[in-house]
Amino acid sequence: MLRFAPLIWLAAACSGSSFEPWVLDDLTPADGFSLRVPAFEIQPGHESQKTIVGLDPAAGQPVRMGSYDATVVEGADDYKTSPCWNSANWADWPLVANSQHANPDDPYTDWKLPTDVVIRLQPGEMLMVQTHYVNTTDQPSEYGGKVGINFYRHRGSAPTQELGTLFATQQSIRVCQSRPSVTYSGTCRFPNADVTITAANGHFHKRGRQFDMYAWDGQTETTPPDAARFYRSDAWDDPPMARDLAVVPPTSGGVWWSCSYEWQPPSVGSCDEVNAKDPAHAGDCCYTFGGNTDIGEHCNVFVYYYPRVASDVFCN
Repeated sequence: MLRFAPLIWLAAACSGSSFEPWVLDDLTPADGFSLRVPAFEIQPGHESQKTIVGLDPAAGQPVRMGSYDATVVEGADDYKTSPCWNSANWADWPLVANSQHANPDDPYTDWKLPTDVVIRLQPGEMLMVQTHYVNTTDQPSEYGGKVGINFYRHRGSAPTQELGTLFATQQSIRVCQSRPSVTYSGTCRFPNADVTITAANGHFHKRGRQFDMYAWDGQTETTPPDAARFYRSDAWDDPPMARDLAVVPPTSGGVWWSCSYEWQPPSVGSCDEVNAKDPAHAGDCCYTFGGNTDIGEHCNVFVYYYPRVASDVFCN
């Protein structure tokens, strides 16, 4: 079982606030292990991400994550220079688990894997913990940021199956003033394997209206039927995580996903910033793929399945 407490901590007393910071038990080696990202603040109007600089653990600043040595670097709003915004970096750090739960009244995510399905970590294996907070009018983080993760040791003597992950992005996004309602789709295959999808969630920004995932046969070039859909989200700021699924795609099939958007004027600043980010320089206030929820959009897929194929699946 994994338990995340990824959301918020009380940085200062807030008048009229009844918020209570999260508390996780520190696990003993017999029970598993605990990771704790030190508390930090997010400046108003900015985003904060933490990751390894250029994917080189030796290049970061030393930090302790509970009982473990780590290195850290602050990401930045600047999508051109921050390594956090380069989705190709994630191919070198395969997805292990994620949570996008964003409710200060319930900051915990408890995820118990199917019986005898495990996340297998090797002694000495490095993990990257990416934290991502936004402190804006539309998505405030008024208490600051703090992350805790507990990995519980598997109990049992039966043979186990390893959990695999699929991370994918659709980067050809253009949500423009002249074409306000658009949908973008993508596909990703499981290589030559019969698998069962057990959990999934999707991520887009505030122009996002509907995020769907379907079991896909690996060949069809049109959206699969509704009966094949196993995930839907219409909440960009607190997307649900579907768990306890038992979806079996066709052999050598995979996942089809689609993200639907509705253009809206910038809530902060003007279209000048949005146009400056547009690689096509169309001058049409087009939100394109990238970080910073005010000027960029995403269409990111997180899927968990078993048994794990030879390597983690990444489609970009």
